[in-house]
Amino acid sequence: MSRLPPEVEQQLLDRWEKQRAKKDFRQFPRLLFQAITLVWEMSPTMVSAIVAMRIATGLLSGVMLLLGRNALAVFGGAGRVETIESLGKVGLVFVISTILGLVSGELETFLTAQVQRKTMDELLDVATSVRLEAYESPQFFDHLKRVETNALSQPVSVVRSLMQLPADLVGVVAVMGALIALQPLLLPIVLVSIVPLALIGRLGARRQFEFAKERVLGDRQRDYLRSVLTGKDEAKEVRAFGSGVELRARYERLYDEYLKHLRRFRRKQLAFSFLQSISTFAIVGIWAVFVGSLFISGRTSGANLGAAAVAMPLLLGRVFGFVQRINGLYTSSLFIEDYRAFLALKPSLEVGETPAADPAGAFGELAIEDVSFTYPGSSEPALRGVNMTIRSGEVVALVGENGSGKTTLAKLLAHLFHPGSGRVLWDGVDVATRDPAGIQKQISVIFQDFVRYQLSAADNIGLGRSAALADREAIVNAASQAGADEFLEELEKGYETILSKAFGGIDLSIGQWQRVALARAFFRNAPFIILDEPTASLDARAEHALFDTIRGLRQGRTVLLISHRFSTVRSADRIYVLKGGTIVESGTHGELMALRQLYAELYNLQASTTLNAAFQAVRS
Repeated sequence: MSRLPPEVEQQLLDRWEKQRAKKDFRQFPRLLFQAITLVWEMSPTMVSAIVAMRIATGLLSGVMLLLGRNALAVFGGAGRVETIESLGKVGLVFVISTILGLVSGELETFLTAQVQRKTMDELLDVATSVRLEAYESPQFFDHLKRVETNALSQPVSVVRSLMQLPADLVGVVAVMGALIALQPLLLPIVLVSIVPLALIGRLGARRQFEFAKERVLGDRQRDYLRSVLTGKDEAKEVRAFGSGVELRARYERLYDEYLKHLRRFRRKQLAFSFLQSISTFAIVGIWAVFVGSLFISGRTSGANLGAAAVAMPLLLGRVFGFVQRINGLYTSSLFIEDYRAFLALKPSLEVGETPAADPAGAFGELAIEDVSFTYPGSSEPALRGVNMTIRSGEVVALVGENGSGKTTLAKLLAHLFHPGSGRVLWDGVDVATRDPAGIQKQISVIFQDFVRYQLSAADNIGLGRSAALADREAIVNAASQAGADEFLEELEKGYETILSKAFGGIDLSIGQWQRVALARAFFRNAPFIILDEPTASLDARAEHALFDTIRGLRQGRTVLLISHRFSTVRSADRIYVLKGGTIVESGTHGELMALRQLYAELYNLQASTTLNAAFQAVRS
């Protein structure tokens, strides 16, 4: 089918955007209700108190106007006592209004902090419970970044606007009432003056939200490059390869692109602001001419003229503030809807049906039946038609070339990924029908890209089983099993030493870090242990000692081992060989060598490489 000409496509897109903007603005009452609900749920008492004080402040503005008019009326002909009394009333109302404003402002600050915490707590609830597959999707990262950026800033705008909106509305009504008392003919000008300000403000609100959405991907790319240029772990390689200049240039190009879009956006916003200023100036001019004509024609007094002169900027300020807050709430409400859409991801994570009983302990048999898996955004499956069985107490190894699907399969077995098709059976029961947390309690897993927490050594191990974080004896025992106790005990503060120079602690070598990560896996004390390249950073002696430890821990436990070193897997009870996301061979080391296929080829190739390296070392 032929494509439309580019200019026609663009016209259709522009028309669709305008229609969507209109539709969104018609949905403003619903979006506003969501914003009110977000704030109200935090503290109904505090919200009520702030709104009451702001409404009172708005009403007092009208009272001050009338009292000021009376003060002007008596100023010329009344005695000193009456004049002082009239001015005193104005001063008293002003003091009360000021106190109410200060108190409500303090309460508003505290309420804003509470709403910020709630929005961030809910965001973290989703981010920490979302299925791991989501983190493979750039769309999820864009959404997360958008919501994370606005989770702290937008609640401030929402709270301030919602709390001030009643005061502006009541203030407008109060001043209008006072004007009607002074001169009813002023009312039509008031009503007409609101329309252009509201229409112009609406034009900029939607663009502001769209601009924020459009820049998310660029913001994420800049943030990443900035972290590479300033990160401690990256610093040595950036300097060793001299890549800082190129990375800095890319960062600058992204920033130039952002500034270009920002200038274009701000020019449009400046046009809207200019229209608002012109409209305000025109309204003031019309107001001044009209009030002056009333005074010249004798239809209003000098006192009324003075009061109207005070009311004019006061009312315009209230009207302008009211319109600005409505437009600000519209923009913030769009962000809140985006935030609500992100929170809506959480229910989809929960088990839809009543889950089967959680496993009480180790499985007798863990089976994978015809499992396939494709990463989000990828057209090629990472796993296809995989079948395998792991029995209790076994050491099972996964081997294969890079990209064969070993780590993906490990994540499926750890219940971190969910099969696109097929089943994972825990003693004959599909794990998809069980509570994920219940399954994961029975699994301990350490991946080759394990986390290095910038916390104490004890925390780095204890986070493997947070409920037992205070059990120092168990932490030390796990460190001993992983061979980490010797160097941890020699640290200045022992297990309380922070493992990061950034927070006043020390740095470990990569081999030491790997032992700490293994200690974390052992501390979990789970019946099923998954080790993804657990000895990649260990020397041959340390590797041999570690596997002696793993064999000693086998009682009542099952181990899944992923490794590129064939010397570490040859003693496994069963070895599965993956190629292109499919298991192509399985058996013991002897059985696979007898087949003389992929496993034997890779084993012999690695053995030959190792032998040549050793020979060269002896010769040198």
